Amino acid sequence: MSAPLLQPQRRSRAETLIDVRAACARMGALGSESQPDCSEIARTAEGLRRLLAEPIADEREVSQ
Repeated sequence: MSAPLLQPQRRSRAETLIDVRAACARMGALGSESQPDCSEIARTAEGLRRLLAEPIADEREVSQ
């Protein structure tokens, strides 16, 4: 018996914006450190790229 394929969770625009803002703030903090951790910056950038690639639910879908 195989595991079902995971479907990406549809997120509201507000949820996505909150996460995008948090990732951007983290990127800014990492970039302003005297010895920025480039691998942490790369991981945060990759997470932000994946976040932006996720489907965004129409607000009408979320409220149902």
